[in-house]
Amino acid sequence: MIFVTAIYSNNCETVVGGRGRGIEFFLPSLINIANLGHDLVLYCTKENADRYRSLLFPFFKNLYVFEYELEQFEYYKQYMDWKRTFYKDVPNDRNEILCFGKMYWLKDAIEKNLSKDGIYMWIDAGLTHHGIIPEKVGGVELLRTHPVERYFPYNSNNIFNSKLGQNLLKNIQKEKLFYCALPAQGDHSKLQGLTEKVFQKNSLIIDHLIGGIFGGYSQDILRNFSLYEKLFKETIDSKLHCFEEHLFNCLYSVFPEQYILHKFDIWWFYSPGEITSYLTEDANSFYKILKRIHDQE
Repeated sequence: MIFVTAIYSNNCETVVGGRGRGIEFFLPSLINIANLGHDLVLYCTKENADRYRSLLFPFFKNLYVFEYELEQFEYYKQYMDWKRTFYKDVPNDRNEILCFGKMYWLKDAIEKNLSKDGIYMWIDAGLTHHGIIPEKVGGVELLRTHPVERYFPYNSNNIFNSKLGQNLLKNIQKEKLFYCALPAQGDHSKLQGLTEKVFQKNSLIIDHLIGGIFGGYSQDILRNFSLYEKLFKETIDSKLHCFEEHLFNCLYSVFPEQYILHKFDIWWFYSPGEITSYLTEDANSFYKILKRIHDQE
């Protein structure tokens, strides 16, 4: 299995949008990801490629850093021409090209034939941050240097280790895509209508699939990609502003047989004494999916 990710530091002041975070922000989480024992593919700008490569090289057995300018994205100009008409009127802390590009980068990594077993997983660079993963099981504050004692093997309670890496593999099934999901909220009528227009099938969105970690076998990703791209192009043509997760929701609503969902109810967690323990009682938090997978025998 190989992980695929991307880091672009565009910020909310630009048309592209984003949170302006570079690799220094994500490095603590990427060290956790490295300890899962799988290779990493990273997409970034040419300007940052050498520095990112040198920072990550000590942690990954096999590291592939590919230079990719967002302007290379096939639909970049079309999307940006449209976005210029509204980006100042909406929250602009998300880089839509990066979000939608996740499936395209997975496809590119597959075409480069980088995974020996044919399994590819997208993973957000900051996925293991302590806002959604309790520090008691390995969550880390971002944008700071932690002592080695925070990471596995020095911290035996840190679930980001080779056992979780191997157990993730066991949870990948052929002809199914691995996704995590929580209950969908809000009005989805426009997305449902657009989905029905594209696929001529009824669409009822009740689950929200997340973009932080997902994937499967290459042939299943490629099959899903063609559906994803068809829907994505229609959102641009219809001028329906959304993100990649909304497209995942739409596709699952009409092709549920292509997915296995690991469900949770809330991102936050209950862990008394931790600064980001926002809940007052235990819940079906996101991190428990990873903890359950880690604990499988």
